[in-house]
Amino acid sequence: MRIVSVYLENAIGLLRNDIPSIQLNFDDRRGLIAFIGKNGNGKTTLLENMQPYRVSVSRAGIAAKQFAIKGVRDIVYVIEGKRVRTKLTFGKTEKAELYIDEVLVATGKSDYDAQVTRLFGP
Repeated sequence: MRIVSVYLENAIGLLRNDIPSIQLNFDDRRGLIAFIGKNGNGKTTLLENMQPYRVSVSRAGIAAKQFAIKGVRDIVYVIEGKRVRTKLTFGKTEKAELYIDEVLVATGKSDYDAQVTRLFGP
């Protein structure tokens, strides 16, 4: 598995630094990539959100708690030659979408969770 791109909008850890959205493109990057900066600049927020699950990996709770009133986490991966896109939209209700090679294959939390587990493991 390889991460191609990450888009975050209204992630609280970045908003604290006046960064309303960020787009990272790793498609043409080779070698080691490092995130450096002072404490509280959003490094953990970036790393925490570079995964497809609806839960936080290193912090307790669901990923939605890391976003302001409305937020977006949109990530593109390559898995076994296929482009997989996970998109979570946070707001009054959470919207979860999973695309494989640009085809929408899962919507809704339970369907999304099942497909993400199938592709990425538990």
